[in-house]
Amino acid sequence: MTRTPARDSDVGATDAPKAPGGPAVPAGPGAGRYGWVVVGLAFTILSLVGGLTFYAMSAYINALVSERGFSLQVASAGPTMSAFFGGFGGLATARLMRTVSTRLIMAVGALGLGVSVFGIGSSHAVWQLWGAFALSGWFSAMTSVIPVSSLVARWFPDAPARPLTLAMTGLSVGGAVVPPAVLWVLGAYGLTVGSAVLGGTVVVLIGVAVVFVKEPPARPTSAASGIAPGERPSLTEKRFVLLFLGMTCLFLSQVATTAHLVRLAEEDGIGGAALAVSILALGSFSGRIVGMPLLPRIGLRRLAVGVGLVQAAGQLVLSLSHSEVELCVGTYLLGLAMGNVSILQSLFTIEAYGLDAYPWVLSRLSLADPIGAGLGPLLVGLMHGWSDGYRWPLITMGALSALGAVGLFLTGVDSPSKLRRRRRGRR
Repeated sequence: MTRTPARDSDVGATDAPKAPGGPAVPAGPGAGRYGWVVVGLAFTILSLVGGLTFYAMSAYINALVSERGFSLQVASAGPTMSAFFGGFGGLATARLMRTVSTRLIMAVGALGLGVSVFGIGSSHAVWQLWGAFALSGWFSAMTSVIPVSSLVARWFPDAPARPLTLAMTGLSVGGAVVPPAVLWVLGAYGLTVGSAVLGGTVVVLIGVAVVFVKEPPARPTSAASGIAPGERPSLTEKRFVLLFLGMTCLFLSQVATTAHLVRLAEEDGIGGAALAVSILALGSFSGRIVGMPLLPRIGLRRLAVGVGLVQAAGQLVLSLSHSEVELCVGTYLLGLAMGNVSILQSLFTIEAYGLDAYPWVLSRLSLADPIGAGLGPLLVGLMHGWSDGYRWPLITMGALSALGAVGLFLTGVDSPSKLRRRRRGRR
């Protein structure tokens, strides 16, 4: 029997889902030009949310200590609260997405995020500060990766890799562009007025973007993954456990290394810490651009191994760095991996569980983020005290990066590579 070879551009392709009683939902570029409009809107939203929350935390901490008089320990605990409640906010968001419009969830999230940003700047007591940070984490989850990537993936059910990569590149761009603007606003207007300006800006800009966001023509099912619509996968199965452990190792070692990057440069007298931070953002951006064309050629499992090894190599270079050039090389390699880890999490989830279960599963896998943010920097700090330096802590982080890649490889989850497609076509 003659088989028609699949198109090479259909990375992670599945059979086009069919709307109940209707024709198949178009996928890929055939889904209509508006799908790419949604990708652009998703890019903008993730840029604002990522840049204003995760990447701008150091700006808030500095203003809270210097202007409001909070201790560094109290102010630094705020981002931890944000990450912790962001994980639970993701679980709640995934539950809401089963019955509530994604646009409505994102609109409420934008409003809540704006109010919480203002709350951070207007806090005068510890409970107010930590409460505002907790709310920022909760509401940012309603406007960030889980709802945004779910929406983009549903517009492109046949080939979600490229649009998801382009949309989530907004996180890297936001990390490079938004924090300097946050620093300028807080410096020009002060903490209270500046936070009000930032909160109002995020409400207006994300609100306008959400107005133009549209749901896809029909919601795809998970038939291709073997999971019935509405069915919840088991969280104790080997595949999920390996995914969770693999992503936790990658995120933990990644966050731990970036959190101590500036201190590493200063302690070793290398210099160039500010340049290294900029190179980290550049590496993250270019990593997504490089990873996108590689995926259809080598598949998810091999890409995961490559990302883990690149991240481990960057950490090894940093552990042995004695010059500014070595610091920048190690930082760039780390950034290259950072640009692909989050997109790997989304693509592995889609390939393993399908689009219908994607938000529910991703919200559970995303708990690896706060675990890594909470434990990683602490672990490196403790090891630094024991070993009197960063060499062995960073070597350990490199080993965890490699271990995380092995965990993803052992899941057996993969997207069809060009080579496997051609072999099937010749049979």
